[in-house]
Amino acid sequence: MASKAKTKLTITTISANLSAKGQNMKAGRLRAILKRLGLKNYKSNWGVLKIVKGAYRDAVKRGDLIAAYNIKHAFVRDNGRYAWKN
Repeated sequence: MASKAKTKLTITTISANLSAKGQNMKAGRLRAILKRLGLKNYKSNWGVLKIVKGAYRDAVKRGDLIAAYNIKHAFVRDNGRYAWKN
C-alpha cells in the first residue's frame, strides 16, 4: 500500500472513532497524529485537510456514504469550521 492509501485508511478509521463519540478533531491535532504514526509528514494544516478531502472523495466513489459523512464532520479547521462547505 502506498503512503497516501495508508494515510487515507487511517483518516477513515479515526473519523469512525470520533463519530462514535460525537466529537471532532482539529487539523493540527490530526497532523501531529499522522506524524507520530510515521505515515506522512505534512508541512501545513492545509495539506492535511487536502488529504482528508481526498479520503472523503474515495469514500463517495466506493459508495460508502456513512464513512463519507463521518470524514466530512469529524475533521475541522483550526478555527473550528468544517474543512469544506458541501
